[in-house]
Amino acid sequence: MADDKDADLKLHGPLRRNAPLLAGVAVVLIVGPAFSRLIESYRGIVLEIREGQMFIAREGRPPEWVGQVPGSPGDILVKERMQWSPHTLPPRGDDRELVKLYERYTRTYKGTILRISKPVVPNGPPVALVQLDGGGKMNLPLQGEQLAAAAVGSRLEKTPTSWEPVLVDAPLEDVPGAGGASPSGGYPVHVEHVPAGGATPSGGATE
Repeated sequence: MADDKDADLKLHGPLRRNAPLLAGVAVVLIVGPAFSRLIESYRGIVLEIREGQMFIAREGRPPEWVGQVPGSPGDILVKERMQWSPHTLPPRGDDRELVKLYERYTRTYKGTILRISKPVVPNGPPVALVQLDGGGKMNLPLQGEQLAAAAVGSRLEKTPTSWEPVLVDAPLEDVPGAGGASPSGGYPVHVEHVPAGGATPSGGATE
């Protein structure tokens, strides 16, 4: 019986001595996330809403899904310190960069690459001049794996709820100015410099 009591004391002794520390850790684990949420503040834009979640974009941060609150795509989502939940507001003048992100994400177009130019900045992506099907042209930085095989004559399609266009197949006779295939099986690539400022990292500039 005495041995059992000694073993029990040895077992519970450290737990009793460290009880305040363990209690503090438990409080941090329970209260910490709630406190972080309470003091968090941000301003973003609602890109889309799906299944009770909002997909939002913030400047300088990757887009993320958050719990849905009343609002619509294109609204500004504001979370202020010491408020538990964010709320939506119409965009204002200083939300221009957020609005550009929304327009880039929701924009749709189809087009054909007319030429591919050298990067306008060191270590930047090549820039394609794209003839849009609906008229007009735009400069598009060829960044991302989905555009790695782009060549002159390639067809592009940008769908809503996406950041970049993807390559789509097109018959040779449908390509304006196609002058025959290159030895690699694609279209010949004409590379030249474009004027500075012709392309933007937010999805290209139209002409």
